[in-house]
Amino acid sequence: MNKEIKDKWLCALESGDFAKGEKALCTEQGGKRKYCCLGVLADVLGTQWRKENDYRPELKSINDDSTSYLGHRALDQTGISGFHMYELASLNDKSDSFAPVIDYIREKL
Repeated sequence: MNKEIKDKWLCALESGDFAKGEKALCTEQGGKRKYCCLGVLADVLGTQWRKENDYRPELKSINDDSTSYLGHRALDQTGISGFHMYELASLNDKSDSFAPVIDYIREKL
């Protein structure tokens, strides 16, 4: 994985600035956003978010037009494999905090 992006991602995950969410890169309800660990990475990469409709809380990445996983451009830019992306998404959704994700990133990426 690109070291500079990895360091920024870890810093963002540890900052407390991102409320942890699950099952979507980014959601917004009542004006408050929650992020999957991959959504935090997308935000670090400069992703702009847009609401697809008023009935669902998921925000869509303008860059990759996705709500659940990073697109090919983000994977290419970061150097993360599809395998690691799916592992991180699963770990994120099973955890109450970003701590296990941070450990995984440090140990395996």
